[in-house]
Amino acid sequence: MNAINITKADIGRKVRMSDGKTLTIEGWDDEDRILPVHLGGSVYRKTDGGTLIDGLAHISAFIESEDMNDKQSLTLEVGKYYRMRNGRKAIVTCDSGANPFGGEDDKFPLNGYADGFEAGICWTAKGKTSGWNSECDIIGAWVEPQRIMGWLAICSADNGQIIYPGRQMHPTAAIALEANPNAIACIEIDVLEGAGLEGEVA
Repeated sequence: MNAINITKADIGRKVRMSDGKTLTIEGWDDEDRILPVHLGGSVYRKTDGGTLIDGLAHISAFIESEDMNDKQSLTLEVGKYYRMRNGRKAIVTCDSGANPFGGEDDKFPLNGYADGFEAGICWTAKGKTSGWNSECDIIGAWVEPQRIMGWLAICSADNGQIIYPGRQMHPTAAIALEANPNAIACIEIDVLEGAGLEGEVA
């Protein structure tokens, strides 16, 4: 893992995850000394960007530029899969090359398709679809999401709120309950990383 030190001052900064995704540090949990860094939803990490569960993506670096392709040399290739800014999977299916007659076609020579889009998409050689940061811009190579599996103990706080102690998953229900003897329930988790973050049903 890269050496990284995250503090409260980094709230609002964008980070690159080890799986290629871009997330924003949205908050800080002062009550959690193990996983205080909040990346939105139920995603928390350590101050060094690490996790408590093997296989989950860790924070690998801060991103200083909104357009990652300006800092990285991303060469798009026909037949390869890529991640768009909106997180969806896309494939470049053809390169129409330079227009021998000149004109606007030279600006978007790469054509392809994306998951969830009925029509095709055209990109520049750097993966842009327009002059501004579009949700369809290509920002990196596609990395298949990790499957998250385990058991999560649920407890009730004194004020009646439901809490997830340490937000730690366990390999079996028995281990989860042993680690949390005051649990009121135990839930089995088996989802792909990112499921439900865009409002879809997991």
